[in-house]
Amino acid sequence: MKNFASGNLKDHLFISEVTTKPWSLEEDVKNYQRNGLGIELWESKFSVTDFDHQISWLLDQDIAVSSIQPKVMTVFPSLSSPDPKAPKHRLALMYKTIDRFSKLLDGVCLVTNTGADLSGNEDLVWKTAVEAYKKLADYAAMRNVRIAFEPLGASLMNRSTIISNLSTSMELIQEVNHPQMGICADCYNLWESNALDEVSLCGD
Repeated sequence: MKNFASGNLKDHLFISEVTTKPWSLEEDVKNYQRNGLGIELWESKFSVTDFDHQISWLLDQDIAVSSIQPKVMTVFPSLSSPDPKAPKHRLALMYKTIDRFSKLLDGVCLVTNTGADLSGNEDLVWKTAVEAYKKLADYAAMRNVRIAFEPLGASLMNRSTIISNLSTSMELIQEVNHPQMGICADCYNLWESNALDEVSLCGD
């Protein structure tokens, strides 16, 4: 297995396993390999009972891994992951994902977002997320994992996120101010925005 640290991401086209949701992890890897693609892993596709075997199998595969989407990827609740409610419990689950996938995540990104407060209190979400990201980035840094913030589509505002564009994402990144944290710019989520004009703001 190749990871983020072992090569230049610009040399690969990576497909998220969320895109091929009907396929299993094994089918994803086989079909991506056949087409010369890299992979973004999705924690939900890993077995509860056969997890260790899947990790060992994946380590033997010749496929580049860019990132992983955890089961709980937001500081506040989201449509795809409404529970647990408390940010501190959600942060603990992100720590757990980093530890579970430690053999795969050396130099790889954990993809995340703010989530949302259903009452619409964006200020609360912002301030809480900034502090949570500082802790998460510190935890990740000790394990050589990078934290990626992925702005979601505008249709998910105040349901799964409070940030739907790159410029506001960069404001969050700058406030967190941690070298281990950056941006995941997903064109699927950003097609309604002027992301192509803003992507250069993200740097490398």
